[in-house]
Amino acid sequence: MKAEDKPRYVKEAKELFESINIEELISSPNNLQEIKKINGIMAIFTNFSSNDGQDLKNLFSEFQKWARAGERKEHIENCASDMMQFIDQKIKDMDVYPLEPEVKNEVVLDKPIITATKHILPFQRLSADDFVRLSFWILQRSSNYQKVEYYEGMGDKQRDIVAYTPDGEKHYYQCKRYAQIAASTIKHELDLLKTHCDGNSEFRPNEIYFIIGCRVSPQTRDEVNDYGRGLGFQTISIWSEVELDERAKVTNGVLEEFFGFDTHLVRSVVQEAVRVEGRDRDNLKHRDIPVLDLEGLRRSGGPTGQFILFNITNLSRTQTAIDCQWEVRGFDYSFRSPDSDRFSLQPVFSKEVTYRLDGEKPYKNELKELSFVMEYKDMTGMTYFTRRELKHIKVPSGDFYEFQRGGIFYPAEQITDIGIKGVSVPIHTDDRYQSDFEVEISGKAEIVNIGVSRTFLSTWGFLDDIERIKSAIAELGSRIIRKMLLKGELKDYLFVTHDFPLEYQNGFKGYQLLRDSL
Repeated sequence: MKAEDKPRYVKEAKELFESINIEELISSPNNLQEIKKINGIMAIFTNFSSNDGQDLKNLFSEFQKWARAGERKEHIENCASDMMQFIDQKIKDMDVYPLEPEVKNEVVLDKPIITATKHILPFQRLSADDFVRLSFWILQRSSNYQKVEYYEGMGDKQRDIVAYTPDGEKHYYQCKRYAQIAASTIKHELDLLKTHCDGNSEFRPNEIYFIIGCRVSPQTRDEVNDYGRGLGFQTISIWSEVELDERAKVTNGVLEEFFGFDTHLVRSVVQEAVRVEGRDRDNLKHRDIPVLDLEGLRRSGGPTGQFILFNITNLSRTQTAIDCQWEVRGFDYSFRSPDSDRFSLQPVFSKEVTYRLDGEKPYKNELKELSFVMEYKDMTGMTYFTRRELKHIKVPSGDFYEFQRGGIFYPAEQITDIGIKGVSVPIHTDDRYQSDFEVEISGKAEIVNIGVSRTFLSTWGFLDDIERIKSAIAELGSRIIRKMLLKGELKDYLFVTHDFPLEYQNGFKGYQLLRDSL
């Protein structure tokens, strides 16, 4: 919800609330005129905070369930009262909570150079359910707890997650993916929690946590803690977006599971970024290391499908290659052999591996920059990769494409961990597509944003192809970040046409010129 629109929405919500005939709704729960009013308020609440909209939806569903059954009149009236009190409270929260004016998401290229970015993960992009699941994921992997239980849903009694410490303490977590929050909202949750605790000492937790996906002011924290102590809750903690961001980034798998970070794609393109730098290349020429090459390939087809059989040979006469994997890689395509299929190759030995062609993108689509990549280790644990270009040609019938061994072989390069761990799925904002890169600096995950203008993407012919956009940002981002790290600098970056020569705007060739210049 934009700040300038809030007064209009608050006014509309108040008018709808005041016009609700709750007696009519109790006696006729399918009254469409009254239902439309509730749905209108629900839409406004969702625009302000998806959690508020979902909470109202749950309250209304509970009311309708009992009202339609027509039994337990007192309970029906209580459900109606709870719903109306909730609406009244949330309208007041909306009215008093200040919203910051919207600031356009522009990237400034002449920012002062910094050594680490301070991007907060985009928690607002998560669904309400995924936000709770993210919180559960973090707590379940924490060494602070012996047992963590997921309670989210109807009847959770203000407990989305219950966690138990090794010494027997019980902690309640409420997870609210709010865009903004007022102290009154949390105080209302504490009031409800207290009603569940009254008369049931075993229900009372040792500590209460609120996980909030937005900023929380010091005044709100102080007001909530003072209010909680007055209700008998001595320990109340709030995780704002800053605390949650810190915990999310150090929890294994969170960025991949919830924010779409692709670690496999980055591994491929980072290899190429390091290869372009050519560090230690001369040293490798004089070292006795295993060297894998694609000696040959053949296609095999029949009723069971179309297959390419690649023959991989260890050219070394003395060194064994271990943990060997292979990958068919194009500009916007990658197929990597499973980890479970790793193998070893003794000196001058060969192994034939199978790639199923039909059903994969190269079967019906011509790909740019197609290669066969081999990744492996030597006996000391050092990791290398080699690459052989592939030719992508149509079979005589023209029904599909097949591979032929290309002429160019790229010698062994040592794989170096330069700190780039993952890249998110590109999102479209204003005049650009952009992705977040996870970069590890001194053992800590940081996020840097790399974008490409729509104009640039259009000149390359990528604008209507999200896979090409993803590959372009991954390749360009990995190379520009590599340069930043070598200089000890890290900052957001946007690729725009006016920063580069005109020939870089010439279709795929222009893209290659830009990429290879980095």
